[in-house]
Parts: sequence; structure tokens; C-alpha cells
Amino acid sequence: MLFLLINSVLSWKRYEDLYVSKNVYTYISDWLKILLVTAGLEVIHAAIGLVPSNPVIVFIQVFIRLLVIWGVAD
Repeated sequence: MLFLLINSVLSWKRYEDLYVSKNVYTYISDWLKILLVTAGLEVIHAAIGLVPSNPVIVFIQVFIRLLVIWGVAD
């Protein structure tokens, strides 16, 4: 994601492009969605005990991230 973001920013030609952001989100949105869906594995890891986290709290965190990106940003 950082590489895609930097690549997008470096493609800007003028200083004014910084203010309009040249649709950075549309450039990285597909990869961002894929990475956030794989974050669902965190819930599974917490549920089976691979990480010492509360599965309910992890589920809430992942769900809110997915809600913001899939529900609000799109």
C-alpha cells in the first residue's frame, strides 16, 4: 500500500496536484480492499489462540475498518 501511495504521489506533475490529491483513493482502493479483507484472518487467529487477543475486540476493530472502507468510502 505504501508503495502504491508513493508511486501515485510521485506521478503528480505540478505542485497544485497536492491540493486535489489526483484521486489517490481510486488508484489504491482495490488493493486496500483486498488487504482489509485479509485482515479478517486476525479474527480467526485470535479465536483459535494463535495471538493473545480477545476475538470480540479484534472482530469489532476489523469490522469497523471494513465498514469505513467498503461502506463509507465507496
